[in-house]
Amino acid sequence: MKQYRVMTMLALAAISLSSIVAAAPALPQVLSFSAGYQLGGERARNIVELGVVYRCDSRICLDTQRFDSARLLPRTFTSYRHRMRAPYGRPGCQDGLVGTVEPDRRDHEFARLVEEENSFVVATSTLRYRWVVDPAVDGAYTLTSVETKNEQAPLQQVVGFAFQSTQFLNGDLNRLQLDALYRGEIQHKTADMGAMQPWKHASSSIDFRVYEAAAGGKLLYRSLPGADAVVKKYAKPMWVHSTVVLARSNETIAPLVQEYGHDFDMDGCFDEQGHNKFMLPVSGPAGQVAALVYVEYTSDLRRGFPMLSVGRYYR
Repeated sequence: MKQYRVMTMLALAAISLSSIVAAAPALPQVLSFSAGYQLGGERARNIVELGVVYRCDSRICLDTQRFDSARLLPRTFTSYRHRMRAPYGRPGCQDGLVGTVEPDRRDHEFARLVEEENSFVVATSTLRYRWVVDPAVDGAYTLTSVETKNEQAPLQQVVGFAFQSTQFLNGDLNRLQLDALYRGEIQHKTADMGAMQPWKHASSSIDFRVYEAAAGGKLLYRSLPGADAVVKKYAKPMWVHSTVVLARSNETIAPLVQEYGHDFDMDGCFDEQGHNKFMLPVSGPAGQVAALVYVEYTSDLRRGFPMLSVGRYYR
């Protein structure tokens, strides 16, 4: 009888252990995100970053590309050129190369996953990101807090968006994968706001169907009349231009590079420094882009603070 009790207890223990294993946190194959937060210290600064969380062998890895407001990262250039089309112009002007910014990269940082009700925490050796299910958008999460080991309280000005997917979208994209109107939202800071002012929230959208293709399909571009507020402020009927580079690497974080802005000198060419948006595509059915998470970073040396954004687009 005693032996029977022992065997029964062992069997129950085995069942309990299997239940714990079965209830282990289940991470999507890929979680792509954009995030922003404020770091304190002697000089407060904002961080915006793109990231992917994924399984690497038997572990969980986190890769990030980080843009620091305190560093005023320099502008570099791609090999692709803008193609502005305006109803005015100066003979002989030439469109400039599409500008970009090189972020700080952190690859294959091991992470730990803690599942909670309607949310989970991705914890690295330095940061803890808490992601909560967004019931309004399929496969979406929002960032509710970021904590560090050295801080007694969660970091401030936390914003962020994420989408789950079953695989990465590697390499160049084509316009058919983006053939849709994407709606979304943005958390934004102008260069005048600085690190202490809170983010400004607004709805946002992008329609890739109205863009024209060039450079063998590796470039999308669009020109249209300038924003009313800008035209009124500068008393010039200038146009605005946008270019999106579809050429990408096979890295886990390979965002589409967008540069856009107004033609302030009205020469009919886009040769000004524009604003940079870095859009990380999320894989959907049949190889389509189901969503994009993005950050913006445009240095402003005169004001000493960049223009920053954190946002998302989805079909």
